[in-house]
Amino acid sequence: MSRSIVFCDEHSLDRTVDYLVSFEDNQLSDRYPAPFSTYLQLRQQLREQVTASAEQAGAGQKAVKPPGNDSRPRSRPRKLTWNEQQELAQLEVHIEALETEQQELQARINQSGDDYRQFQTLAEQLQSVEAELETISERWLTLSEISERAD
Repeated sequence: MSRSIVFCDEHSLDRTVDYLVSFEDNQLSDRYPAPFSTYLQLRQQLREQVTASAEQAGAGQKAVKPPGNDSRPRSRPRKLTWNEQQELAQLEVHIEALETEQQELQARINQSGDDYRQFQTLAEQLQSVEAELETISERWLTLSEISERAD
């Protein structure tokens, strides 16, 4: 999913985005990694290279193409956004609740005895809880790995 956000405040940008793209001269720029200071630094380097290549072209030399995404230095590893941090905290609470519910359902299944209908209903509930727990655990793992790499 791609979202377009327009900000004027660099502090808001630093807290909410992972990459920056500017629209100048009716063209979109390459993606720049956040924070805003990195964007400014890389943009200034690019302008200096374009200026230097224009001066060389004026002296009869071949113009140098500005570097693309691949030639820019990589900044620090990706950090969790504020929303992802909040989601990670909520996922931990939700996982604990699902694990408790899973244990309760297993205990109720063990106590169901000969009542096949109750056993079947509880087994279906347990299956859906386990599926939800697996999905949420995968998302938690993804976010926690990003968080660990950033630290």
